[in-house]
Amino acid sequence: MDRATCSPWTGRTGRWDHAAIAEGLRVLDGAPEAGPYALQARIAACHATAASADATDWPAIATWYDLLAELQPSPVIELNRAVAHGYAHGPAAGLALLAQARAGGALDDYPLAVAAEADLLARHGRRERAATLFRQAAAVTHSEPERRALLDRADEAASHSSG
Repeated sequence: MDRATCSPWTGRTGRWDHAAIAEGLRVLDGAPEAGPYALQARIAACHATAASADATDWPAIATWYDLLAELQPSPVIELNRAVAHGYAHGPAAGLALLAQARAGGALDDYPLAVAAEADLLARHGRRERAATLFRQAAAVTHSEPERRALLDRADEAASHSSG
């Protein structure tokens, strides 16, 4: 991934196997809509068929995550659901769902939850707080590429903060 945690920075050309994507879409066309694997496949299909991050069908992804959270509740699914709603319905919606997902403490030590909150805050205009959270996530991630990407996001957020 070109940038940590956030699909808008994932390269869509060169790295993706478009023949495999086409085959997966053909299989998915005949698959039942219900079931956790089918829902995960539909989410992946939304990402794979979007020409760009801006063209991603975030409302559909948010709906699929709503259904997946009902069928297979988990803190990470709730995190992903919050991110999807943040892109589909605005960062405030994502932040509200993320607060609910983090309330139980299961995501406390998960750097991607902190990074997701930072991304939502940055898009909501709270860039100074976002920069702090990106740095916090970078400090606890075990992946050097993710650490560098998170520090880049922190610098970007800090450079766009007011004051």
